[in-house]
Amino acid sequence: MPEVYKLSTVSKMTGFSPSVLRAWERRYGLLRPGRGPGGQRLYTEEDLRILLAVRQLLAQGRSIGEAAALGRRELARLGRRAGEPEPVAPAVAELERFRQAIVEAALAVDAERLRGLLDELFARLSVQRAVLDVLAPVAWRIGELWAQGRCSVAAEHLVTEMFSLRLRALAEAAQPTGPPALAACFPEERHQLGLLVVAWWAARRGRRVVNLGPALPFEDLEKACAAVRPDVVLLSVTMPELYRNHRAGFAELVRRRREVRHWIVGGQAVPEQDQELSPAGVILWPAGRPLEAALEYVL
Repeated sequence: MPEVYKLSTVSKMTGFSPSVLRAWERRYGLLRPGRGPGGQRLYTEEDLRILLAVRQLLAQGRSIGEAAALGRRELARLGRRAGEPEPVAPAVAELERFRQAIVEAALAVDAERLRGLLDELFARLSVQRAVLDVLAPVAWRIGELWAQGRCSVAAEHLVTEMFSLRLRALAEAAQPTGPPALAACFPEERHQLGLLVVAWWAARRGRRVVNLGPALPFEDLEKACAAVRPDVVLLSVTMPELYRNHRAGFAELVRRRREVRHWIVGGQAVPEQDQELSPAGVILWPAGRPLEAALEYVL
């Protein structure tokens, strides 16, 4: 009997959230899950191959629409079998070298060395690969080290400042003309490295992103929603206590601002599911999942 996979299992294996998988099923007919006795979705090996191929294409800069246009047969051909090792790209060692060197320079608060590494990174790699394969993982690692008490405030501020200069310049160079999106950190959340990467990606996909920065009170975010009228709001939270402390206030904001079509909340503090927020349409994107997949869903 062919092996089948539950929705939660496929989500963990591919990095795509259940809400994204259901949306792609409706919008593109990309997946054709069967149904179990209780009505739960059951995915085949072919579905899994298709999603792995989609993940690879998104990482290369293709949109979900472009990937879906290839059709199920071609995507299944491109996808790896579940459980097979990822092919080792020639640049893997180089990417890891950059990541380690940038983290070391940051921890040493060596601004000159960090600036030189960033110059070299963008000279040698494409913008997309430099940001998604190096800056984004480094941002996550710096946040993790800070939480462990192994990264000073000075080091975190230095990385944030240097990454911010690069990412803002890249976002402006994209000259987005699409509908507006708001980006901000949860109240009291001052770590905005991940948010900067998200804002760049959204601008790259045509969104005019208004970045409201760290530690934004929800009452001020609501005023910004009324003024800008975005249909997408991107939020970041890295500290679990801040997610817990402000979760109820955020839920109230979501209920009041119904004109916002999509709320995406990402970061180390974000759970896989939230019994109140997930049913309200909030897309939760824990650290480690492919960033581009979350944004392709709404952009």
